[in-house]
Amino acid sequence: MATREEISDRLKELEAKLEVAQDLFGTVIRSIDGFSDFTGEFKAEVDKEKMAATLREKLKTGQISKEKVDNMVKAKSEHVGIMREVEVLQTEASLTSVQKGRLANLHATAETALSLLHKVTP
Repeated sequence: MATREEISDRLKELEAKLEVAQDLFGTVIRSIDGFSDFTGEFKAEVDKEKMAATLREKLKTGQISKEKVDNMVKAKSEHVGIMREVEVLQTEASLTSVQKGRLANLHATAETALSLLHKVTP
């Protein structure tokens, strides 16, 4: 069982990892023609589905370079790792309500990116 201070330190590390992963994710998506204004925010699930379909089509037709695909796969991998770490931390009995909230935010952010990446990348 980790102490609250250890959990806080792990949360800071996860938040920093997520920021880097989100930057990579956003940079890759914005570098694809037609997605320069991508913010990572979706107003509805339909918007995410449309974006995923468009990205899949661009991938199939070779409009997305191998380097960009590799970076999407890397971002996906980083988000998966973050999700795993979040799930482990969520089992800690000594979590404060603030820590639970931070974990929920980490989970939601990573999950949103992953749901799109799972639909687009192999």
